[in-house]
Amino acid sequence: MPQEDLGRLAAVAKRQGISRSELIRRALHRFAQAQQTQTVGFGVWHERGVDGLDYQESLRNEWERHR
Repeated sequence: MPQEDLGRLAAVAKRQGISRSELIRRALHRFAQAQQTQTVGFGVWHERGVDGLDYQESLRNEWERHR
């Protein structure tokens, strides 16, 4: 990790009264939580709760059955 980033982390940790390691642990924990709660997709697919590629493959399979 670049020294510049380490310095920034140290400054934030000092303001919060915690160690740099604890700051990093907390940040990673928040990041992991955010990744678990993200909805699959974006744009018009964001609200569908379905993976676009899975949907596409199911349509192709349906087309193949009707040939």
